[in-house]
Amino acid sequence: MHRRMWLSVAMLAVGASMLVAAGFASPAESSPSAKKAKRGGTLRVNLPGTDIDDIDPSIAYGTTTWHIQYSTALKLLNYPDRPAPAGSRLVPEGATGYKVSNGGRVYTFTIAKGFKFSDGLAVTAKNYAYAFHRAMDKELQSPGFQFIADPSGSNIVGAQDVRDGKAATARGVRVKGNKLIITLTNADATFLAKATMPFFQAMSTKLPRTKKVISVASRNDLPSAGPYYVSFREPNRALTVKKNPFYKGKRPRNLDAINMRVQVNLEASYREVLANQADYTLGLPPTAAAELGRRFGTTKGQFRVTPSACVSYIAMNNDSPLFSNNAKLRRAVNFAINRSAMVDLAGAYAGKPHDQILPPGFPGFRNANIYPARPNLTQAKSLARGATRSGKGVYYYGLSGSGPDRMELVRGSLKQIGVDIEPKGFRGFAIYDAAGRKGSEHAFTTGGWCQDYPDPYNFVNVLLYGGNIQADNNNNLAYFNTPAYNKKMERASRLLGDARLKTYGALDIDISKNQAPWASWNNPNHQFFFGSRVDPKSFVFQPIYEEAPYNLLALK
Repeated sequence: MHRRMWLSVAMLAVGASMLVAAGFASPAESSPSAKKAKRGGTLRVNLPGTDIDDIDPSIAYGTTTWHIQYSTALKLLNYPDRPAPAGSRLVPEGATGYKVSNGGRVYTFTIAKGFKFSDGLAVTAKNYAYAFHRAMDKELQSPGFQFIADPSGSNIVGAQDVRDGKAATARGVRVKGNKLIITLTNADATFLAKATMPFFQAMSTKLPRTKKVISVASRNDLPSAGPYYVSFREPNRALTVKKNPFYKGKRPRNLDAINMRVQVNLEASYREVLANQADYTLGLPPTAAAELGRRFGTTKGQFRVTPSACVSYIAMNNDSPLFSNNAKLRRAVNFAINRSAMVDLAGAYAGKPHDQILPPGFPGFRNANIYPARPNLTQAKSLARGATRSGKGVYYYGLSGSGPDRMELVRGSLKQIGVDIEPKGFRGFAIYDAAGRKGSEHAFTTGGWCQDYPDPYNFVNVLLYGGNIQADNNNNLAYFNTPAYNKKMERASRLLGDARLKTYGALDIDISKNQAPWASWNNPNHQFFFGSRVDPKSFVFQPIYEEAPYNLLALK
């Protein structure tokens, strides 16, 4: 689960005390190839083995859904439809400008005129305020709440009162004409990046405040104000995206529509794209990448491979009887697993073995070589001795692709240190629903995370800070809630510039080495495979969302 921000890192070097009235640079134009792209047609997309996680913009947090929302949402500011470096720089979208005052605590956004939702209603500052309040609602349990109610990060005045049911609206979210005014309890230089997340897009007040949208049958069910909108969604069957007829913005809209079939067989999905019966598959069988690489290469044709700011991991539930206050066993698991073999199961171009929280090359990352790519059973058995307790635990894993084979590989590794797993398989994003519910039965769960924005807070605090654990939709799948480390994360989040990155780099190593809430195992690559109907020149890798924007893709 999903993503992002280069601007935050630049701002951190300046410091919150120096933030002053600010505006935006001119929006970057789309890629030159996009101007020449053919207009029209419907892109046929297959999503193998699963459905999207959710369609409601206050709840959806999967990479697949954010890929859709990059083309449907109208955000206060956004990242351009460009490759790096231009695609990493924030530009105006729903806001024409903003200013920061009161020592970096108050953000005043001027909302642009002329944007309309797909149902024809005008976008106003109230629609953005509604998005923030919807993310705070107790009944909805939005995962966006932690990004705007973190006392050690971006904390909107009164957000916690809304979550606690003490107030209907937050004192720190105000509308004055065409102005949206956000007041934080403390200055936080990452707030602008967090405000770009789809949770806080312009949101129609037709959406119920306390109940998520699940199905879509018409343009009025889930209005959006970006270039496209979701016109149909039937869970576990299909989803359709069409052009917003009222959109007058500058972002490209090459395709007329995108039709997505979900729960498609993985091998069948791949074969359909090969035969031009579908145009794009969002998953590949383990053996396919090598074949595609030989046939098309990996950089210019129908098959593309790009590095990622993502980590694949096994989270060990600190609330479970097996792992509660048991760092020795968690460390033993890290020495026991075979990372190289786990990566190899996914086939060619799958990624490279990894053992830390932050991805390689990410701001703050320092390679410490804490755990081996291949098992060190001597060390693993030594740590596990006397620490295995019952020796049993429920293991959540994915049923798609190489997930079952990887589970068996891990099961064999853990048996060698005296741990027997009870496997429980899930289709797609259902694993996050189950593991993200506090009180979940799992001792282990497989998971993955890609940047929301390129600041180490987005991995360390978002995924491991105990103060953000809620009833549902948790990102902290290890339920790591250690007071001493919560304080370390809080201190790191208040730092700026080089001191911030250095501290987070050290904290990554400290947590991975001494607490081991995860067994990280892969820094995966992104793999994209399109049919021959798709114009390869329309492919642009957006570096923050780490996707090929649907609104740029075009048919030949």
